[in-house]
Amino acid sequence: MPVFVHQLDVALLALERRLRHLDVDAIVLGALVHDASKMPRVADLRSHSLLMRTDPDAAADVSMELLADAEHRSGVGIDSALRDHVRHIVMSHHGQHGIVRPETAEARLIVACDFFSGTHHRLAPIDANDVLPLLAEGYKWKEAAALLGTGRELIKSRLREACDAEGVREWIELLPVWRSKGQVRIGTALQVRHMARAKLVTRLARQVPDCLIEQLNPASAPAVAVPA
Repeated sequence: MPVFVHQLDVALLALERRLRHLDVDAIVLGALVHDASKMPRVADLRSHSLLMRTDPDAAADVSMELLADAEHRSGVGIDSALRDHVRHIVMSHHGQHGIVRPETAEARLIVACDFFSGTHHRLAPIDANDVLPLLAEGYKWKEAAALLGTGRELIKSRLREACDAEGVREWIELLPVWRSKGQVRIGTALQVRHMARAKLVTRLARQVPDCLIEQLNPASAPAVAVPA
C-alpha cells in the first residue's frame, strides 16, 4: 500500500472514531503527513522506524516541510499552535515504540488508528479476481504481476488464498469457478473485509480532498461507507 493511501486510511479511521471535542484539523493534518519520511524522495537514508526511535525531529521536519509546501501552494496558512500540535502528532505516532509519547487525545487517537491500519489494512489492493482474468487471457504470472503493478510472489499468495477459500488444490482449478460465477472467494470473511477496505481507500486516494470533506461535513454530503 502506498504511503499516502495508508495516511489517508489513518485519517478516515480517526474521523470515524473521533469525539466531538477533539481538534479535527490537527487529526486530519497529522494523519495525512505522519509517515512523510517514508516517501522515496526523502534524502535521509535512515528508516522511518529508526527515526521514530532515535531522531523523531528529523521525521517531523519532513512532515512539516510537506505541510508548509501545501500552505504555500494553497495560499491557506495555519496558526503556530496547530502547526506545533501536528508536529507533536507526527513525533509521537509510534506510541510506545517511539521515544516521544503522545500527550494529547488527538495524538493518542492517531497512534491507535495508525496501529490498526498498519496491522489490518496495509495490504496490496489486489486479489485473485484481479489476477484470474489475465491468466485466462494467457498471461504468465510474471506478466500478470507487471500489468497489476506488483510482484510474482503477491500473485502466488493471492491465488493460494483463493484456492484455500474455494477448497481446490491448484490455481488452474479456480478458472472454471471464476468463469461460471464471475468471481471466486478470496479468503475468510475477515480477509474479504480488509481487502475491501484496501481497495476502497486506494480509490478514495484519487478523490482527495473530496472524500475527506464529505467525512467532515456529513450533513451536507452522503457519508462514505468505509468497512473497518
